[in-house]
Amino acid sequence: MSEELNSGYFQAQQSKMALLYIYTPSKQFSIDINAGYNYVQKLGFYDKNKKIALAPFDSLDDRIPQTEYNKNGISVGIGINYRF
Repeated sequence: MSEELNSGYFQAQQSKMALLYIYTPSKQFSIDINAGYNYVQKLGFYDKNKKIALAPFDSLDDRIPQTEYNKNGISVGIGINYRF
């Protein structure tokens, strides 16, 4: 059972361009709103037993994922912040 639980890892890579708006109704509270476009979004599940060399770092791209999802698209986010 432990082999199944420790058999892999998930990696997410995302790059986006977005507009950010911060609304501050008081000193302690702020609301962040952003909207943009993900021009790179890669989600992959890799086998953790697959060994690669750490140097040079370009060998990291030689890994082959067990499952991969590549999709670009629109991104929207909202955050509520409280400052102490």
